Amino acid sequence: MEIPQYSTTIPRTTGNPRREKKRIFPDSHAFLVSKFYNSKAWKRLRDVLLRRNPIDQLELLERHVESATELHHLIKFADQANEAIAWQLFLDDDNIISVSKTTHNRIHYNSSELTDKQRVKLKEMKEKVVAKYLLAGVHIIETEDRNDNRSNQ
Repeated sequence: MEIPQYSTTIPRTTGNPRREKKRIFPDSHAFLVSKFYNSKAWKRLRDVLLRRNPIDQLELLERHVESATELHHLIKFADQANEAIAWQLFLDDDNIISVSKTTHNRIHYNSSELTDKQRVKLKEMKEKVVAKYLLAGVHIIETEDRNDNRSNQ
């Protein structure tokens, strides 16, 4: 059995377990996500998209102007079976919207706080991305956010 190599250096022992870095295995979900978000391509794209769309796109639907500080991937790239497809989704600006930290937290952790208009817009944008990939003959895996079941009640 092969012992997996750590993706990070072995942490310095501080005596405080909360302050020590977590070890991430190369075949783990966390490693893939870390690899994507630490890439130069992502950092460049992130800067371009936040300059292009500096306002929260979902709050704008409600006629609220709020600065966008984060980007949200409509289709989760890390859940894809094929890493090439994951990279394609990760860097596809049709799959990314600019949002504020508050809106991003609502999307992921408390979508019941999103308005109906915002939920419909998110769904439409996701469907557009899925259709784009299906037309290209690429099957992507769509997973629900942790709280999507609550938002439909």
